[in-house]
Amino acid sequence: MSAEEYLIKGNNLKKQKKYEEAISMYKIAIELNPKSEFAYNNCGLAFSDQKKYDEAINMFSKAIEINPRDAIYYISLGLAFSNLKIYDEAITMFKKAIEINPQNADFYISIGNNLKHQNKYEEAIEMYRKAIEINPKADYAYNGLGVALKYLKKYEEALTIYKKIIEINPKYENAYINCGIALSDLEKHDEAITIYKKLIEINPLNCSYRNYLYKSIDNLIEKKQNIISNKNIIFS
Repeated sequence: MSAEEYLIKGNNLKKQKKYEEAISMYKIAIELNPKSEFAYNNCGLAFSDQKKYDEAINMFSKAIEINPRDAIYYISLGLAFSNLKIYDEAITMFKKAIEINPQNADFYISIGNNLKHQNKYEEAIEMYRKAIEINPKADYAYNGLGVALKYLKKYEEALTIYKKIIEINPKYENAYINCGIALSDLEKHDEAITIYKKLIEINPLNCSYRNYLYKSIDNLIEKKQNIISNKNIIFS
């Protein structure tokens, strides 16, 4: 069998989640063709799927040595660094990918996510806005932007963003969760209840969504009780 055939066999095994067998095929492909960037990259992806990120990093680095002009290898390497919480290295890799392809919104989202992990919310917001500028329908960029705004306690702005996501993708469940949380932060519990009811309609099998709903109902009852209590104090 040729290196290409072993590569294809590895890809098929990887699709079946037979990662160890896939890695063995990729390694044979590499022995037969040490310049096979695809074998190195796909082997790295198989390692990543097993959360063996150190081994993945070695493979992605080899792919980059062979072909330093393919942005996807830098993204693969960056994601491996990110999974190891080595965020600065991850960001460096994503920036290299952007140098090669500056019009890919996902690359900016990846930088934003890693900045967010470092609590650098203002910088993260800049990256998410750049992603949205490139792709105005990038729901993941809006979600990251909303979360970063929430951490900065800009709840109204975050709420506007979450509502925008729901417009773009009415099935994006995380947007409903985050929207409901933002409404609760603003003590708009009745609106949060409406949002969570819509979320449960989308996915009635997720029991945790009902917990969000019940919590909002409790918050609304507590708020109304506090209003009544305060009125009684005033008129007593």
